[in-house]
Amino acid sequence: MHKHIAITNCIEVIRCNVAGAFNFTREDLASGPGGCLVVLKEKEREQSRFIEILRDYPRGLTIEEISKILPLNRNATSKYLNRMLISGQVEMKTFGPAKVFFISKRMPIAGLLNLTSDLIMVLDHEMFVRYANDRLLNVFLVQRSDLIARHIDHTPFGACISLAFRQKISDGEKGNESIFEEKMSIKGENWHFYGKCVPVVFEQGESGVSVILRDVTRPNVPS
Repeated sequence: MHKHIAITNCIEVIRCNVAGAFNFTREDLASGPGGCLVVLKEKEREQSRFIEILRDYPRGLTIEEISKILPLNRNATSKYLNRMLISGQVEMKTFGPAKVFFISKRMPIAGLLNLTSDLIMVLDHEMFVRYANDRLLNVFLVQRSDLIARHIDHTPFGACISLAFRQKISDGEKGNESIFEEKMSIKGENWHFYGKCVPVVFEQGESGVSVILRDVTRPNVPS
């Protein structure tokens, strides 16, 4: 068990922050990988507009003020701000009845997970990939578009893992946490991982699973 203790911090970060950080709706996913990636880019563009506006107003702005500047209706503005609040991109303070939003001084969860040397993937209850960190992309030599909004069985990642590993991912979505070892061949190279599958819950209440892999591959030493 001691081999896997180092993974614990990543697990707690994911459990605390997964809601809203990798936030596709059922309708987004139903449109398929291409449609979902378009939705993701649109959301990223909108959120960048929010950040630009808040950067110009360091004392913060209310929902009404932001909606007038964008311009965007109040409900849509509130929805974006709530997502950004959950994912750590903005902060909010209450002054009487008014909620005032500022650019966050904290690092968003996606950025935090990219700092770890562990490979991290988050999937929804239908086994569609919602998030993969940079380390995982680099090890599997893939683009984010090769994974995001795609069913795990139709990804380069799914093609490399064993049936036993695939079952642990399914079990994780059902609420069963597991620790395991996995050896796999990726683009002709042999890798050895300690891993963990951890159940998570998204903002809308749907279940999912996070997969965390720690690389313990020993380099080949000439005899």
